[in-house]
Amino acid sequence: MTNRTGPLERENRHKNRSGAGRLSRICYPGATLLGVGLLALTSLPAAAVYTLDEAVWSVEKSRLVVRGRGDERGAIVSVENTYAPDQVLGKDDVNSRLRWRISKIFSSAPCRVSAFHDGQEIGQLDVQDAPADCAPKAPISPPDPPPELPSVSINSTSTSGFPGDPVDEAPLTGLPGYALFAINDLGMHCGDLDTRISSILPPFNLLHATLIRRGEEPDVLKPNDGVRLFYSAASNPADPILSGQNSAGSGPVYSSMTADGHVYKTNFWEVAREAYDPFYPPGVLAAFYPPGQDILDLGLPMPDVERLYLGDGTLQATQQSMPGRAFPFGQNVPREFAVFVRDQPFFINPAFKFGYVSEEVDWFEAAGVPLSAFDDYGRENPWPLYRIQAKDANDRVLATVDTVVPISGEANCGACHNAPIDGGNGEATKNLANIATTLDDPQLDELPLEVSKEYAADLNILRLHDQKHDTDLELESPVVCQRCHYTPALDLAQLGPLGPGDGLANGREQTTVRSMSNVMHSHHGSLRNAQGELLFPAMDPPVDSTGNPRDALQAREVLEATCYQCHPGRRTDCLRGAMASGGMLCQDCHGDMLQVGNDFSRRVTPDNPGDFELGGDYYTNPDQPRVPWANEPGCGSCHTGDAMDNMRDEPGTLAAPYDSVRLIQAYLEGDGKATPIVPSNKRFAEDVIEADNPAVDGSNDPRIGNPMLYRVSTGHEDIFCEACHGATHGIWPNGNPLANDNVTANQLQGHAGTIGECSVCHDPRAFEDGGELELTMDGPHGMHPVGSDNWNDKHKEASRNGGDNCRSCHGRNGEGTVLSRMFTDRVLECKDEKGSFCDDEGPQLFPKGHQVGCADCHEEGLRKLDRE
Repeated sequence: MTNRTGPLERENRHKNRSGAGRLSRICYPGATLLGVGLLALTSLPAAAVYTLDEAVWSVEKSRLVVRGRGDERGAIVSVENTYAPDQVLGKDDVNSRLRWRISKIFSSAPCRVSAFHDGQEIGQLDVQDAPADCAPKAPISPPDPPPELPSVSINSTSTSGFPGDPVDEAPLTGLPGYALFAINDLGMHCGDLDTRISSILPPFNLLHATLIRRGEEPDVLKPNDGVRLFYSAASNPADPILSGQNSAGSGPVYSSMTADGHVYKTNFWEVAREAYDPFYPPGVLAAFYPPGQDILDLGLPMPDVERLYLGDGTLQATQQSMPGRAFPFGQNVPREFAVFVRDQPFFINPAFKFGYVSEEVDWFEAAGVPLSAFDDYGRENPWPLYRIQAKDANDRVLATVDTVVPISGEANCGACHNAPIDGGNGEATKNLANIATTLDDPQLDELPLEVSKEYAADLNILRLHDQKHDTDLELESPVVCQRCHYTPALDLAQLGPLGPGDGLANGREQTTVRSMSNVMHSHHGSLRNAQGELLFPAMDPPVDSTGNPRDALQAREVLEATCYQCHPGRRTDCLRGAMASGGMLCQDCHGDMLQVGNDFSRRVTPDNPGDFELGGDYYTNPDQPRVPWANEPGCGSCHTGDAMDNMRDEPGTLAAPYDSVRLIQAYLEGDGKATPIVPSNKRFAEDVIEADNPAVDGSNDPRIGNPMLYRVSTGHEDIFCEACHGATHGIWPNGNPLANDNVTANQLQGHAGTIGECSVCHDPRAFEDGGELELTMDGPHGMHPVGSDNWNDKHKEASRNGGDNCRSCHGRNGEGTVLSRMFTDRVLECKDEKGSFCDDEGPQLFPKGHQVGCADCHEEGLRKLDRE
């Protein structure tokens, strides 16, 4: 027995889940239990029992009836509207049968009632048969506030778990005699939020880095100089994602943190062994992901293609890992770059030969870093920073730089392939026999909702594929689409499409169906809705026939209805940086969906296997289709020359409306396949394939003269182009001055934008009187020294050696052009020659963006130079 003093019990028995018809009882002190099963009466009165037995609404009579019991005749019971306590619905005395009852007509029914006696609540009941418009409704309890997060966005691990304090970051330090350049090669990496059913791309990021020893003649340092490079996670205190707005400014930052503080990163590791094994020769992936061993935070292996194609022919692979692998959310251990690349092969396998070798790239490479889309506190941050450090043989840090390693999980198909109840538009599910929803996800309550939405969309895609093509993909899940639909992006060993009969195929069936790009872009680009309109609408040209720019808001709507339906995206804005700031969109470089999809696999069918079109003359032959991910527009497609020689006025070009040099569309009007322009003036263009390139087969090889991709090209002193200009899709500067994309340039030269300060690599003494580079015009793209007082003082001497060198950037008449803009604010010394900007002797501020012209300081501009 248990002794009880005070209230004995409050008991509620429910007749149904809603609480309707619940029996409620309250008992007061009146007895004490003593001894073994004996009830000893005390001087207290017997227990008074009051109940609330029923609350019913009569729809026909608009009458509320509430009844219950009490054990004291004459006691008063009152009834209130539970959700409006100031609304007393009635009172009644307990009658001789010890019952009470309230029956009254009301204009509207309450949803729930409460009964009271002597100031104490007897109980509550939902009103039985209450209509849907009963009022008021139960108040919605505010959700538990999310855990207060540190003002740090850092991505050190791709393992889900509970974060604590932010991980420690490597010090931002170095020696003054070194400069370190580092970049992600693509400017964006797409991934999946969920991989259990199907997957588009794995967590796989790639970093390139080059270390410079400063001097009048700088040196590129290599492993045989005793240097090693490392990467670890870093953060930006001013990271815009900390504002709570996503990077596209379209809404709040999506979070993968649940109410208990658990952060979801990815479930890739659950399917990696099975799903991605076919992309390697038999047994290779198992060697890097041994069965039964922990593979969390371990990246997919990356073949050493330089050794395979330019070395001894051995297929060897390396593997990178996340800095937090040993202790997720607790450590941030710098990981070493696994490879140094001297010459970069790009698809030169004789069986699938359309590429080239980019020679003397001389970069350190970390390929396959498995970043996921969420930072360590669950924020979806597409632009995490990584800290790159160069160390000597004594482990001394020579240089450090931070760079963006982009990752977005917004590459998904849910806009059309989710059921309408999950936010889909119904276009891809309307004819589906069995539509999946988030309720089909067995982990619905354990994962972020967007993950479950992707699970359902992926199920619908496989079911639709099975329904249309008589396949059994749902039973074969997890599926990676590219196992059958080839893409160079996942062909890490650059072998080309493989299928039955190929010894290295290992389950790939890519020779009997068209490529991933073809089936996705060609199919979806031709779809129409019930009104006969293109489901993915056409984008207007960037300028109309009179040179007026298109409507920016309307163009954004089209972008979100086309490319950003599937690619990152509406929350991400993959296309950012200088081109986005200039009004360019995806279609202005790549063409429309049908043009993108019209690729080298267009003739391949199960009855016509292996009929790939690889002529090598894509840029000159209008009948040769593109190879996706390889035949892409380059800088030279819009930057077709300088102020003296460019393609701006040539037929079919679309010129930028805001300057006199550049184009704003990378292909000619009327070109059915949107072939990227290859300019004759190569001042700003990528490298081209020369006759002596190791990939070329003789002087008649049609690839000679083809441009190389920007991301594998090198420029000034063989430094890779991205080192100074930023990555593809994110060319510097980003329009948001706080953006993580701008951090690298700010660290290297003190301001955002193209690396234009010669002192980043060169000892300033090289530009002083008598210095080796005092009056040089051999800088990047034919530039003169930037930020040199000596050049400011003596540039007239250099101009006498060739006025056209000045006109190339400063304009035919020295008026100033976009090519002569100030990279940053500078104070220059004006002489006593009267000019339009510098009208007095002494220092003058030239602000960032000012297009410097000769007439700024010289009254006659270039005319005086011409006379001399």
